[in-house]
Amino acid sequence: MKAHYTKREYRIPMRDGVKLFTQVYAPKDSSQSHPFLVMRTPFSVAPYGDEAYRRLLGPSESFDKAGYIFVFQDVRGRFQSEGQFVDMRPHREQPGDAEADESRDMTDTVDWLLKNVPRNNGHNPSFDEKMQHNTYDDFWQARDISPHLHGIHCPVLNVGGWFDAEDLAGTFRTYRAIAEQNPGLQNVLVMGPWLHGA
Repeated sequence: MKAHYTKREYRIPMRDGVKLFTQVYAPKDSSQSHPFLVMRTPFSVAPYGDEAYRRLLGPSESFDKAGYIFVFQDVRGRFQSEGQFVDMRPHREQPGDAEADESRDMTDTVDWLLKNVPRNNGHNPSFDEKMQHNTYDDFWQARDISPHLHGIHCPVLNVGGWFDAEDLAGTFRTYRAIAEQNPGLQNVLVMGPWLHGA
């Protein structure tokens, strides 16, 4: 990792004064700007220290070669971050200045990163695109595979994880669509205690 990334550690101030411990792994490639990939966790961003590098930055080696600025943050009140930790902290629609939630902490973190980390491209373009479509509009309807799951002639095994934070509902939707559009087809659903893709 050290050959391709420079690691820096920061204590990023939130609007209520609490500082969140954050690691930034920036590509040494200065020929272009890079998007951020941010992971906030209550489970520690170890190893700590500017010279202690992770073995992998992304979920696979291909992410490490994709040119992201990787950001890892201990959430409020955990490990090296200040503040009080609240498990499953409630989201506040209109928080007061002294009230915190995960969305506000993420917003403050991104705002700080944009202003203080060089050679960032100003956004994870995929996130921007999805934020422009916050209802089930034509964008999402065109990407919904469930209406097309008909005419299947082989048994189907649908596998999902109860801890899939990315798309728990997708497995059930796929299973249900196959069952409805292919009566009599052997269609099995397996759900287990694992994460997305695990």
